Amino acid sequence: MIFIYDRNLLDITTAKEIISKIQSTGFSSLSDYEKEQWANGFKGTLNYTDMNRIEGNISEISQMLGIEVSNPKIDWDMESIPTQSDFERIRNNTQLIRENCGFQNMPYVPELPLNRYDKINDIEKILFYVYTIYSPEIPQYYIDEIYIDEEIGDI
Repeated sequence: MIFIYDRNLLDITTAKEIISKIQSTGFSSLSDYEKEQWANGFKGTLNYTDMNRIEGNISEISQMLGIEVSNPKIDWDMESIPTQSDFERIRNNTQLIRENCGFQNMPYVPELPLNRYDKINDIEKILFYVYTIYSPEIPQYYIDEIYIDEEIGDI
């Protein structure tokens, strides 16, 4: 599973600059690096690949937890435009996952509208934390308590 929760203002500025450049001088005016960024999707935008990833992660994590969430949509395409009800579903499903994971020391689920990069970051951080805690693919390590002045040998 992939989670992107480190978006920042520079990512948004870069995306806006490249989109503006395309609108004013055309796609051919982009550098090879800018074309590569365009082809790979921008971290500073929220596009159909992000929506599929977020909702796919919600679906998989809810199955790991054994809870039922409200119909995650995992068939977004380039023509899909998210509506308010889509963002409400994402928020509510994330809230349900957070409430049922048994570990509340993580970001709060952001309030609607989910229209800022930091809010989307928080959604994906919550999903990442829960996945990291509950995934059978990630080994969990526990350390027994060691008391002060207890002899444990050479380190």
